[in-house]
Amino acid sequence: MSELSWWSLAKVFVPKVVPRLWLNIWHWNTVEERLLEFVKSTAKEGDVTSVLSSADRFIREKEWMMNIQCEKRLKIEEVLEERKPKACLELGTYFGYSAISTASKLPKEGRLITLEIKEKNAAIAQQFIQFAGLNDKISISVGKATDIIPTLRSRYSIDKLDYVFLDHWKSDYLPDLKLLEEHGLLSNGAVIIADNILIPGIPDYLKYVESSDKFTTERFYFQVESLGVKDAMTISIYNGNQ
Repeated sequence: MSELSWWSLAKVFVPKVVPRLWLNIWHWNTVEERLLEFVKSTAKEGDVTSVLSSADRFIREKEWMMNIQCEKRLKIEEVLEERKPKACLELGTYFGYSAISTASKLPKEGRLITLEIKEKNAAIAQQFIQFAGLNDKISISVGKATDIIPTLRSRYSIDKLDYVFLDHWKSDYLPDLKLLEEHGLLSNGAVIIADNILIPGIPDYLKYVESSDKFTTERFYFQVESLGVKDAMTISIYNGNQ
């Protein structure tokens, strides 16, 4: 499967982003803030299904945003229900959609730590998570993954991670995964899901998880509706400590 060029992506995304910039100026707020307002006015507080459905509706009917599509979300939820991870990490919170979806499928003792580099995104995600009623299962940490990963044990009293979701800067996927390994933070059988591996492409990460004996990796393909093409995510099982 061929990877899309940055120019091809720009031709698709620019027409979606430019109108949003005008709306930001007109309303004196951001699309993330408008999403939060919409969810709070249309969803039932404390009801995860209602909250996520309201967010889906905003993105489908009001304003386009980068988000996990239903097909991917269902696959991730299937993995979570099968593996039942307890200590979970997400790199790339954005407005909190995937964090809410993930936390809602964890066992009773399961917890999710989600890392976000932008303070404003983290603040909106915190409100989104609180409205969904999942404050007790999700912790947001603001900053660079390279700074936070080495401190996970001391900050959150975790030993090893059972689940990792990579959905931040694509160029950081491989170095951040290696950093988790270096600090011994991956449990035997830990699941690592990496989103959007083909658009625009992260060949170094793919080579690492698909050719190393430390990982058993499969690809899950899905249709990117806004681009009219297929992308994929990898689902890797960590065997490194065996």
